[in-house]
Amino acid sequence: GTVVLQTTNDSSSVSGFVFQSAASAGNSTNFFRVTQDDGTAILEVDAANGRVGINKAAPTVALDVAGIGLFTHSAGVGIQITNTGSGDSLNINAGTANDFVVDAAGNVGIGIDPGEALSVLDTASPQVRISYDVAGYATLGVVDGGDLTIATYQTNAGISLTTASGGSVVITSTG
Repeated sequence: GTVVLQTTNDSSSVSGFVFQSAASAGNSTNFFRVTQDDGTAILEVDAANGRVGINKAAPTVALDVAGIGLFTHSAGVGIQITNTGSGDSLNINAGTANDFVVDAAGNVGIGIDPGEALSVLDTASPQVRISYDVAGYATLGVVDGGDLTIATYQTNAGISLTTASGGSVVITSTG
């Protein structure tokens, strides 16, 4: 059956939610559905396929969300993703493939599938910025042809190459 919960506000307009079982929704896979009074999906549980949709009328994966999510937590891990398979653990796409990928081995790729612990692909140089604070930072980049560029961006900043035994080479702006 269908259960309708409605409220009226001071202007006497009606709003509410509709709760439907599979039989009343006309779809045998929907165990439970919550819609707005205009039929727009709010929550759908697809028991036959083990899926939940939030703002999705027909969820296609275990948790299918349309819209913005907000997760708050006061202590410990706020969001934890555990991958028990062989595919990517996390893949964030902002319109193009592989904007940010964490693979099953924990390797991170930005703009590219990870091939190392950290892989970065961007045709603009520099590709990496390392900061101490807003003013004290350095950039790393690879330009066309494969040349490595290292640049510092603070007055009198230099580049130090130090070995484990304490030996070092320092490059300053004066050479």
